[in-house]
Amino acid sequence: DDDSTGDTEADLSHTAQQAHKYLQEECVEGNQIGLDVAESVLAQRLGIDSEAVRARAIRPLESADLVTVNPGLYSVTIIVHGNDGPAQPDTIDDAQEVPADD
Repeated sequence: DDDSTGDTEADLSHTAQQAHKYLQEECVEGNQIGLDVAESVLAQRLGIDSEAVRARAIRPLESADLVTVNPGLYSVTIIVHGNDGPAQPDTIDDAQEVPADD
């Protein structure tokens, strides 16, 4: 019997959970890491083949909203989110009110 509380990370495989932890550790300055660097680090630290990293770690993390793969013009980065997933922007921003024209 699983008394899951809806914790996204609890639904992941052990490999994906470890991958998320390692990615958070690697992103000391900011929350981004290059995809090629992430794949290399995860293959080494998880002890799996580098070709299996996307299928066993990155895709499950992306499905759980714990990372976002961000294709750029010259390189692909991974944005690593906290255990709660991506931060949600505020929906109401009083600073953006536009004064009415008279």
